[in-house]
Amino acid sequence: MNEKPNIDRREFDRLKAILTNCARHGPASQNRGNHPEFAAHLEGKLAWVRFIHPGKEAKLRAIFERIDWGEGSSGPRATDLQNYGQSVMIYASR
Repeated sequence: MNEKPNIDRREFDRLKAILTNCARHGPASQNRGNHPEFAAHLEGKLAWVRFIHPGKEAKLRAIFERIDWGEGSSGPRATDLQNYGQSVMIYASR
């Protein structure tokens, strides 16, 4: 049994690849599930990683911040991301 929870390496690598390809080729190239709010979908995955392992989330966050969501896109604003992260952490601590 593990002493503390960790993120499955394959899941981490998959998320890292999706973020990297979003930064390189644009988010539409990776939105294979046709999520209407793809940025929010990725934010949820990052919040989950942050809950389990904040250090790994920081590495993924740096890649996420390089994504060009384009003008008029549904990409997140910095304040939205901060508020979302705080609400996830409050919920998780209950």
